Amino acid sequence: MKKKFYMELSVLAIAVFILVFAMGNAGAFGIGVQDNGNGHLPQLVGMGATLMGNQPPGNESEVEKTTLPPAEFSEGYPELLNATRSRAFIQLKSDYDTDVYYVVLEGGADEPSPEQVREGTDAHDEGLADDRQGELTLNAGEDKCLEITGLAEETSYDIYFHTDYGPLNNLSKLAIETDSEFAGGSGTSGDPYQIATPNHLHHVRDSQEIRHFGPEETIYFELIEDIDLGVPPYNEGKGWRPIIFYGEFNGNNHTISNLYINRPDEDYVGLFARFAPSVYYR
Repeated sequence: MKKKFYMELSVLAIAVFILVFAMGNAGAFGIGVQDNGNGHLPQLVGMGATLMGNQPPGNESEVEKTTLPPAEFSEGYPELLNATRSRAFIQLKSDYDTDVYYVVLEGGADEPSPEQVREGTDAHDEGLADDRQGELTLNAGEDKCLEITGLAEETSYDIYFHTDYGPLNNLSKLAIETDSEFAGGSGTSGDPYQIATPNHLHHVRDSQEIRHFGPEETIYFELIEDIDLGVPPYNEGKGWRPIIFYGEFNGNNHTISNLYINRPDEDYVGLFARFAPSVYYR
């Protein structure tokens, strides 16, 4: 069975246990549980996902007017696809062949001039680090995803763009805000970690791999919004990396859509790879 797919799961409204033994079956699809012989299984409460088309990723962004004519992008661009805790993925498109220059500044920083954007400096001619400025080439009608790295968690940034094509003094601004680990919560039964974006769902993995677990140490999670995984980096390359899960997950009748996995050489593929209450991670 091929493991390059988009997954559809139905939401359950009550607590369920899901057992799919994928051992020895390369390309196993679904949510897998590896039996450890001690009888402990995680609880899934209303957990599920359904393909629902495109749902917004939940990040904050806005194309704002500058004091100058806008850069020569197609209508609706630049567009923020996703902003994680440290990265931003921005879709660019132009109806014309053009070089694009950009700088990444802290939110609320003074507006640079087009010349300063081309030179990779801020409004006070201070040079910016390589991950805070750059250039790329767009062919007419081409979509291109710009990835910006090294950002700080829960921080506002203003990204300024200037294009060769168009008025000489063109300038566009995209204001974004990076994501948090979770939307809220502390991971206890009375205060579960809240999941509202694809990045929060990704951090379910982080929250477990950095802790020591025993049968009594359950961590609790709940969905508070529908989740669309059809955004970078989860819809490209190998796609979603399955989570080895221990804990309780409450789906609250929300949906998880557009799960993409392309891992033909791996077993235990799915939203969750397997449930491992007796496995310890550091």
